[in-house]
Amino acid sequence: MPFPSTKIHHAIRYFLLLAVFSLISYLFDLYPDIGLVLIGPSIYISYWLKTILLRFIGSLIGGISNLVYLIPTTLIYFGCTGFLLKELWNERGAVRFLSVFALLAFLIYVHFLAWKNLTDYFIANA
Repeated sequence: MPFPSTKIHHAIRYFLLLAVFSLISYLFDLYPDIGLVLIGPSIYISYWLKTILLRFIGSLIGGISNLVYLIPTTLIYFGCTGFLLKELWNERGAVRFLSVFALLAFLIYVHFLAWKNLTDYFIANA
């Protein structure tokens, strides 16, 4: 057995703590750049969800705050990311490292792109 069988058991709860940290840092401007890097994809997902819901049932949910969409979207996004990372890490063999590396590279790219686009948007609309 060339690779040790280390397992991650509680990755989801750590990612949910990261979600809470990113929400607090974004909402209260504690660490604005770090918060925006972490929460960027969740902002895009919550905007997409709000647009879809307003299109179909807009008269019922027209005046709801953006936080109603952002908070659950962030928790679900980070929870699913933690679950996926846990499942990939608990696999066996050399493919585990390749798949975990591919997932982390994709997440870094998506978060960096969201941070860049949102920073440009906030600067243009300031």
